[in-house]
Amino acid sequence: MNRRVITGIILLVVALIIFGFGDFMFQPHAEDVVAPVEEVEGRQTTGSVLILLAFILGVIGVGSLFRSIYKEGTMNMKVAIGLVLLLAALLMLYFGYDMMQPHPDDHLTPGSEIESRQSTGTLLVFASLAAVLGSLAFLVTGARQRQDEFVVYLSVRNIVISGILAAITILLGLTGLGFIPIPFTPVTNATVMHVPVILGGVLEGPLVGLITGGIFGLFSFLRAADPLLADPLIAILPRLFIGVTAFLAYTALKNRNLVLACAVAGVVGSLTNTILVLGMGVIRGILVLELAVYTGLTHGLAEAALAAICTVILVTGIQRVRRTEAV
Repeated sequence: MNRRVITGIILLVVALIIFGFGDFMFQPHAEDVVAPVEEVEGRQTTGSVLILLAFILGVIGVGSLFRSIYKEGTMNMKVAIGLVLLLAALLMLYFGYDMMQPHPDDHLTPGSEIESRQSTGTLLVFASLAAVLGSLAFLVTGARQRQDEFVVYLSVRNIVISGILAAITILLGLTGLGFIPIPFTPVTNATVMHVPVILGGVLEGPLVGLITGGIFGLFSFLRAADPLLADPLIAILPRLFIGVTAFLAYTALKNRNLVLACAVAGVVGSLTNTILVLGMGVIRGILVLELAVYTGLTHGLAEAALAAICTVILVTGIQRVRRTEAV
């Protein structure tokens, strides 16, 4: 994966995060009825600027991806279309879910307008699912046209491994084995449920990491006992990036030192989960910033350390077995 592709992906992720903050600041808040008008207008203006900045960064990111197609030949058109469709699906999911939720000004809005908005939101959510399927189709067919080190290929082996790793994640959640007690710290339990997602990205590539992370997110959303994870933008969206960031970290360091590459991949994948979940919780107004920071510094760091240890042990062991079988 060359520098332009990595830059494009990073810019798109940053654009999504900035867009989330901007949209949150632009939307009406319940406390606006008692807040000074100047303060409300200032917040909404800042939100508008952030949305514009996110749009600019998104355009640059997409341009960087498409430039790698024509200038350097590291991607083909179908793979690029698949990535753009995936981005469009995430945006439709965001807008659709937001439109389905009750708004602070609904008591002043005619019932027919509320029903129309919520129906449109439902259609956008279903359209986002269709866009995800379309993006996967483009990614798979594009990868089959050009199987090189820059393109992800989804084989039967990848599908089977994705299913196995996702099943392990679900098993860890259902049995409670995915929660490790951490004595003598503010953390009661640290989770390792995201470790199979990190392993998928490190061992089998970013697409397997993406699929496994999506299943992990869907499982946590369907079994959400916490209001934080009852929002699909918090439970599902951040988990898509765990395996991808772990893959990028591992790929960057594996030729220098395998153990270091595994440890860094574990830390990066775990922190991706922590930062994006808590960050989206703040953006969506479910968490206050202070609580998110405290949770990140306690649970997040403990989980990153556990993920690093597990990734080093499992990846080095699996790589050793693969080399033995290849001889």
